[in-house]
Formats: sequence, C-alpha cells, structure tokens
Amino acid sequence: MVSTQKKSQKRKRNDWFNLWIGIGFIFVFNYLGSLLFTRLDLTEDKRYSLSDATINQLEQLEEVAFVRVYLEGDLPARYKKLRMSIQESLDEFRVYSGENIQYEFIDPSESGDPEIQESIYRELSQKGLKYTSIRENRSDMRSEQIIFPGAIIQVGETEVAIQLLKSQIGAPEEVNINNSIQQIEYELSSGLNKALQKTRKVIGFTTGHGEFEPLDVADFRNTLMEHYTVGDVIITEELNQIEQIDSLRLVDVLVVANPKEAFSEKEKYVLDQYVMNGGKVLWFLEGSDVSIDSLRKNNITMGIPLDLNLDDMLFRYGARVNHNLVMDLQALPLPVVTGMVGDQPKQEMFPWYYAPLLTNHPETPISNGLDAISTSYISSVDSVGSKGIKKTVLLESSKYSKIAQTPHRVALNMLRQLPDERQYNKGRQTLSLLLEGSFESNFKNRLPQVENNPKLKFKERIESSKMIVVADADIIKNQVNRNTQEYYDMGYYPYTREVYANKEFAMNCLHYLADDSGIMLTRTKNFTLRLLDTQKAKKQGDRYKILNIALPILIISLLGLLFTQLRKKKYSK
Repeated sequence: MVSTQKKSQKRKRNDWFNLWIGIGFIFVFNYLGSLLFTRLDLTEDKRYSLSDATINQLEQLEEVAFVRVYLEGDLPARYKKLRMSIQESLDEFRVYSGENIQYEFIDPSESGDPEIQESIYRELSQKGLKYTSIRENRSDMRSEQIIFPGAIIQVGETEVAIQLLKSQIGAPEEVNINNSIQQIEYELSSGLNKALQKTRKVIGFTTGHGEFEPLDVADFRNTLMEHYTVGDVIITEELNQIEQIDSLRLVDVLVVANPKEAFSEKEKYVLDQYVMNGGKVLWFLEGSDVSIDSLRKNNITMGIPLDLNLDDMLFRYGARVNHNLVMDLQALPLPVVTGMVGDQPKQEMFPWYYAPLLTNHPETPISNGLDAISTSYISSVDSVGSKGIKKTVLLESSKYSKIAQTPHRVALNMLRQLPDERQYNKGRQTLSLLLEGSFESNFKNRLPQVENNPKLKFKERIESSKMIVVADADIIKNQVNRNTQEYYDMGYYPYTREVYANKEFAMNCLHYLADDSGIMLTRTKNFTLRLLDTQKAKKQGDRYKILNIALPILIISLLGLLFTQLRKKKYSK
C-alpha cells in the first residue's frame, strides 16, 4: 500500500515537473519568436507574402500612418472576402512597420439617417472615393446598397484616397473582386508612398513641335498634379543647347505628347543627352497622320506617314514606330445614319476598325488588370536590335488585326459593308513597348566636334534607365467642349458614354518611370481564382454539409476511445 502511494506521489511530481517544463518551453519559444520574426506562406500563389519593396518601405516608416477603410457593415459574402483580404494585408503591414500602421473599418451607412448618410457620402466623394451600388435579391425582394470600397491614408495632415475595388467592363463580379484582392498590396503601398512624399518629382511636357494644347490633356495633367510637379519644357534649336540640357536635369520624366512637326538634329541632341543623363521619357507618338476634320466634313480622308525625324534615335534605343494603321475587328462603335423614321434620322452603331478597343493586356506592372483601353488611328511598334535593352510589350491589339500601310484611304462608307474577316489575320500587334537597360547615344561616333567639346559634356551611354513608347497619342487626349472650354474625363467615349482605362494606363506609365523603389512591381501579383461550381454545389451540397458536421465528430470520438484505451493499458500495470 505504501509502495503504491509512493509511486502515485512520484508520478504526480513527474507530471507537475513536465507541466512546468512545458510552460517554460512555451515562454522561451515565444520570447525567441519575438526576437526572430518569420512567417511561412504555404499558399500556392504566395498571397500572404509582401514584396521586398513593400517590406523595405514599411521598415523605414518613422511616422504613424492611419488607414480608414470604408468597407464595413452588412456586406454580401463576396465583399466580405475583399474586406477580410484588406484586413489581412493591413495586419501584415503592421508587423513590418513596427506598429506604425494603424487602421479602422468604417460603415458610412451606419447612422441610418438619410441626411447624415448623404453628408458622409458627399464628403467621401469630395476626398476622391468612388461609390459602388450593390443590387441583390433577398426573400423575393430587391435591395440596393451603397458602399465606398476604398480607403483614406492619413499621415500627419496629408490625406490620400485609394480605390480598393477594381472593375472591368463585362467581367463577372467574382473576377473583379479577385483582381481587386491582387492589387491590395500595390494600392496600399502606393497610397502610403504618396502620403509620405515630402518633395515632388517633376514631370515636363515638351512644347514647340505642335504637341497637344494643355486643354487637350487637361485631365491627364491635373491628375498628375495630385502627385507630381507638372510644367512645360521648350525644346528648340533657337535656345542654347547646353542651357537646355542643364535645365532638363531638373525634370524626372519627360512626356512627348503628339508632336506634329519634325525635330531638328540639335533638338534631338538635347533629348538624347537628357536620356544619357538619366532622364526618363514617355513617348506618345503617331506613326501616321489622319485628318479627323476632313473625315467629318467629307466622309473621307487620307492617312499619311508622319515623319518626326525621330526614327533613327528610337531605333538606337530599341523601338520603331511604324508608319501604318492597325485595324481591328474588336473596335469602338461609331454611329451611322442608316435611314429615316418619319422625319428623324435613324442611327445604328457599327465598329470603327481604325479605333481598336484593347482588352487583353499583358501581365506587366503597368498594364496588368486594367480595364479596356480606347485608341484611334494607332500604329504598330517593332522591337529592334539594341543589345542590353529589355523590351516588354505593354499594349497589343486582338488576334483579329489588319495592317494598313500609309498612304491609306480612310472612308466612312466602309461601315455600311461587312468586313472580310479573312483579311484580319495578322494576329496581335504590339502597340506599346517598355524599354529598360543600357541606352547608347544616338550621336556616338557621329559628331566628333561634339564628343571632343568639353563644354557640351557629351555622354555616350547610360548604364541603367527606362522609357516607354506608345504609338497613339490620342490615348491621353480628353474630349473638350470648345464653346464652354470644359473637358471630359480622359478615356470618355461620347457615343457609348463609357469611360475606358486610358487614365489608369497613362498614370501607371508615369508612376513606373518615376518609381525608384520598385513598388510598381507588386502590380504583377496574381491569385488563382477558384470559383464554386454552382451546379455541383446544388446536387451534392447536402452530402458535403453532413460530411463536414459528422466527420470531425467521428474523428474526435475515435481519438477519445484510443486515448482511453492507452490510459487503461498504461495504468493497469
């Protein structure tokens, strides 16, 4: 009896000893874990892993950034998924920022008072957030809900609004939400970067060669001014070349927007040395000139080659804008009078093949996940030579494309005829190129008097730089009411009243060229969309519900029986 009691006491001491050892191990493990932070992302698409650029940005964050997310309340399941993904991303941001990221989720409709709601909606709209209307059928009743799927990031007195819900025309809602989840890291990082920005980078628009008037690109320029300092830069041979080159050093990105007059060799030299000194260029060039006024007046015009005297320089940099017109069966519609109804003309919409509608974008940091982009009289771009330069396609036509070499007759009466689809067999045509790498001067070994003149400070190569070539300047042009001098949103097409993603594309181009941190690379994140098979769910739903309830109970019961038998066997000895 005494022996049994001693064994029992010894067993209790051992149990208590093991318990305290276990508790001590947990404390030590947690302490070491707090010193050595690491996370393991087991998802196939690495959706819970932040990019190095984002982690570096957060680790250097010295101020508290407060994020107000306006996505809360009684939301449909698909929007709750978006909300949860935003919260998970913010939690990841908090870990790397040392608690310098704080956030809250707000329901702008929480009050229930229509007047208060309207006031809040107006305030959020003024700050730059866009609302989304959700329509649902519940219990044979149709309900409508207004949400603001965005956030406002505040650092000190600076506030930046970001839109977290992305949409594509014609895409299912599940696809739009999945695309939005893919872009959460980029939107948060980009918004944080804007809120922290102390000095603005400088964007310059070239003038002096028939470029767009400021009103023609007013929406683009005004949007740029929210993030950058924007101004005009005169490129002319009448000014001193050295002074022009020196003044251009203050410009981070140069936008060449629709020049119509040829550049002289001296002017090209200024542009070339701007590139050689590290400047970035966004080229919006037309390969062919089509007179819209003549087409409207006479229903016919000619597309003629546009010689800007830039071909040799762009060729040296790795691209060639062809003097042609890309026609595409996937195109914007144009209204045509097809008859009369009483005394009123009857109009029908027909695709205008000279205005390709770009929908299938390559997965790049600039074009990935964008909605459709409208174009008109666009040319193709070739990737040529130039070792050491990486070329990335940003925009391309559909596979149902045709090339019209200029001079080319453009007539509206073609809309009355069905196209010969056999002619639209040229496949996808490159319409925009990103060039990155080491650029060589177009004037190397051409002008000894320039190269040997120390005053000109000639540079023959830049080891690392980037530029973008877009073969359609109309992408950044906005519609203008000449009578009132008012302009519409960039990408707005009056005949369909759609706003296409031209602004997003152009802004992404600028952000990429001006971005030295690599944050834009997070836009290439892709998550696999695993949609529920609704038909299979209807047929087998009950079976899986029962399985999900019964299987865990069965497993726990079996484990309990096994544990009981092991204890009986252990203590019966």
